[in-house]
Amino acid sequence: MKFGLLGESISHSKSPLIFRAGYPDRNDTYDLLDFKSIEAGIDYAKSNGYSGVNITSPFKEIAVNIADYSEELSERSRASNLLLFRDDKIYAYNTDYFGVRESLIDYAKEGMRAVVLGCGGAGRVAAIALKDMGLSVIISNREKVTGESFAKYAEVEYCKISEINNEAKRAHIIVDTIPVKHSFLSEFNFYGKIVLEARYKNPTLAKSVKNDKGKYLSGIDWLVNQAIPSFKLFTGINPNIEAIENLASKW
Repeated sequence: MKFGLLGESISHSKSPLIFRAGYPDRNDTYDLLDFKSIEAGIDYAKSNGYSGVNITSPFKEIAVNIADYSEELSERSRASNLLLFRDDKIYAYNTDYFGVRESLIDYAKEGMRAVVLGCGGAGRVAAIALKDMGLSVIISNREKVTGESFAKYAEVEYCKISEINNEAKRAHIIVDTIPVKHSFLSEFNFYGKIVLEARYKNPTLAKSVKNDKGKYLSGIDWLVNQAIPSFKLFTGINPNIEAIENLASKW
């Protein structure tokens, strides 16, 4: 079977390496499908025999609307990072939820306060996952209308991006899902904070968090923890988790 990652400017992605580590003895393939529109990418995938694709930036929010059917997590987060093609229908799933939950499960405690930077597909599902873990969640976004609308829908708090420093001071956990380099929290002291950053290529916060003796969780953790359930949905078979984790430990 053929699978892949659909997104824009994704040549850096480690997903094909993780897939191969998870299924070393299978003939399934996992390719990078780099497209400027999700519609063109899906048309290519379906016409070339792909059984499903992971979805990455900037298409996660669009993906859930393209699908014929969406499972609960995609509906709740209004985003999808996985599409399956079955019987001329498209089925949407969201395994980013598990990427967040499993990355933070040893650190997040009920009653803690968490701040999420960004309200794209990754930020939305991060807010949902943290809320389900019993945390008080504040989501922040550069576009106020988008952030406020989702916060109301998800029953979490919203703050302006200009107020993020004050909210981060009150938070135990900070999740940064902004997909590009930014200057938010550039003067912030991360001592005692737990920080999960979705972006693993040229991350924004890694150096500052480590210098301030905070706890930094790389986007590689998120990537691996969402990949494992993704690959099982694709193949119907559990991947070799030990091999995947061994590979990821080298990054």
